[in-house]
Amino acid sequence: MEQDWDEILQERSADIVDSLLGLSLGLGAYSLTGFAITEMQDVGLALVYFSILFLLTVIFWRGISRSLALARYDDRLFIINFLLGALLVVTPLCLRLMLSAQTQVRELGHDLFPLIMAALSFLGALGQVIVLRQGIATPRRERMEMLTMTAGFGVYCLVFLLSMRIPADVTVADHLPQVAVRLPAALRQIPARMGAWVAPFLLWAVIEDLLAHVAGWFGRTPEEETPDLLASKRALTQKVQAMANSVFAMALGLCAYSLTDFHIAGREDLIMALLYFAFTFLVILLFWGELFRAFAAVVYFDDTLVWGTIFLTYTITLLPFFFRLVLSPDAKVANVGLTAFPICMAAAAVVASSVFFLALRRRTIAIPKDDLMELQRMAFGGPVMAVVFLASLRLPANLTVQARLPELASRIALLPGAYPLRALSWWAALLAFILVLAIAEFVMEKLSS
Repeated sequence: MEQDWDEILQERSADIVDSLLGLSLGLGAYSLTGFAITEMQDVGLALVYFSILFLLTVIFWRGISRSLALARYDDRLFIINFLLGALLVVTPLCLRLMLSAQTQVRELGHDLFPLIMAALSFLGALGQVIVLRQGIATPRRERMEMLTMTAGFGVYCLVFLLSMRIPADVTVADHLPQVAVRLPAALRQIPARMGAWVAPFLLWAVIEDLLAHVAGWFGRTPEEETPDLLASKRALTQKVQAMANSVFAMALGLCAYSLTDFHIAGREDLIMALLYFAFTFLVILLFWGELFRAFAAVVYFDDTLVWGTIFLTYTITLLPFFFRLVLSPDAKVANVGLTAFPICMAAAAVVASSVFFLALRRRTIAIPKDDLMELQRMAFGGPVMAVVFLASLRLPANLTVQARLPELASRIALLPGAYPLRALSWWAALLAFILVLAIAEFVMEKLSS
């Protein structure tokens, strides 16, 4: 009974970290609304900042999750989990500070973030050491990854601290002018200190993967899927699911919260805001529901499915940010949102379709026929939705329903005349997606009969 209770505590403390990770990523993306955006180039710069934050946080979480999935209950790990969660929720504040228009506030953010990441790396290394000393029977590859990540966290900690020696106001263009010429404009404007954060992470990720494969190539005997290994794979899959659930829930909540910033002067403004939110809500809920089927079909997620899910959460975390731009009272900012939002939706549809295809190919358990067909329809329907979203960009962002379709606006009382025609085409994309699902269901039923 005591052992069961310890396992429950270990699982719950790990769930806290997973949920707070989703919270920090969602709030981090929403923090971009504090950045002055007037054109697409500003969106590119904001996305560079968020992508760096997302990459660093996710790589760190993925490294520590492998060990926590294997670990037995330990009071020290319980405390480390809570400290990790406390530090993770502060990262959106760092992004907000780094995007500030005030130089002193911006420098404060560039000083605070490496300190937090150094503390996270130190706690990560400490947690890895505690797990390794528990003497858990693990396969060679799993143990090699734990050892490399332990060393990696120590390197990360030093890199973040040493990066503070680079002045916060020095950009990549100032520090590496010859290299910066070949980079996009958005990358040339980022601080050189941020480049110092990312480069070691990417290098170490390559080294870690190489060492893990070398350990597998030179193994003398094939590894058996022991109960400990299966439990580790299942626990890691559950952690990815908890993180994804947190991100999707946060995205829906932030989209609803964005409505409070929308200027509502009358009935037409209210209907327009609700139309925007209803569409975003339905699409996010659609992807979220099918992701549940993917997790149910594949008991043990491999690295490809894990990273596919992570990229899906990346696109979902950005939707509230672009949704907020669409609701902006500034016509120029709203036009930027009307351009970025369908691109993000198309990317989410393609990534979700890829995840569902992988889940279909690698499913490990038999699932009901109706659920299987639903997952197949979603996998095939995603590219259709993406094409229609991208095709909507051919419509001018400032073209309204009243200007192009005055008769339709007069006949449908709930359709505001100021509603952008591009946004109306998104509803057409959703209806086309549902139509493809229905056609696919009909064809599959005919083929099966």
